[in-house]
Amino acid sequence: MRPVRFEEKHMDTRVTVSVYAPDTPALAARSWRAFSVFAEYERRFSGFRHDSELTSVNLRAGLSVNISENFNDVLGKALAVAAASDGAFDPLVGARTLPGRRVVNVGATWRDIDHDAVAGTVRLPPGTALDLNAVVKGAAIDEALEALGGDEPAMIEAGGDMAVRSLPPGKDRWDIGIRDPRDPHRIVTVLPLQGGAICTSGEYLRGRMVAAEGREHLVGSSREFLSLSVIAPTAVQADSWSTAAYLMPTQEAMEFVERQGGAVLAVDPRGTVLMSSVMRTLFVNRVNA
Repeated sequence: MRPVRFEEKHMDTRVTVSVYAPDTPALAARSWRAFSVFAEYERRFSGFRHDSELTSVNLRAGLSVNISENFNDVLGKALAVAAASDGAFDPLVGARTLPGRRVVNVGATWRDIDHDAVAGTVRLPPGTALDLNAVVKGAAIDEALEALGGDEPAMIEAGGDMAVRSLPPGKDRWDIGIRDPRDPHRIVTVLPLQGGAICTSGEYLRGRMVAAEGREHLVGSSREFLSLSVIAPTAVQADSWSTAAYLMPTQEAMEFVERQGGAVLAVDPRGTVLMSSVMRTLFVNRVNA
């Protein structure tokens, strides 16, 4: 049995909803509910839109700003990862990653963000800007899978990051190919995913396009990896943990993700595949194609 697939473009990437269910108008409507989550996240968190909530917060850096419940939750998750990674991941990098921004307050870090989660307010240090992309896509994937409804085996993928529900009919896993960051037509490894999510950070096409525009894709990378993939219980965890780990030295990255409860697979500049101890137990095979 093949899954029914629906596809739209959101967040400047391809989003695919795959469901093992009969192809009916009701299923199409459910997929639309999933896509609408991505559309809402893009409206709220895009640094490229003048009318997004993120842009509004960044433009009012230095002032205390009331934020939406969704923004409050995503910001809280970003700051939690910043704390867990001891600042290896810092959401206060928008001045370097977003268009039209420039670094003014170079000494400010995530610790200088005044976030009152109870009151639903945030005050950024003057001359700074937030970039929540390392959390937003994963959070959108998780919420979209919930919005899809039903209980059939399903996968939601956005630009290579994905979360799954249940197992495909007659199978004991989802086989997930990890692309070679040096050659997107080549699969270096196939990983088994039995539940949860997998997200990848690295210098793939998106990163090279951003660099060509004169902006930074991932600020402060250790450059010990070309790509780093994380399996975690949720996409927001896999997304944020992979970003933080990608910015760390190899051993530190492996230990960080495993402390959080995830598994790591990375590709170094020589093309060598590196795995954490937990990932080794999940490894299926290496494909030389």
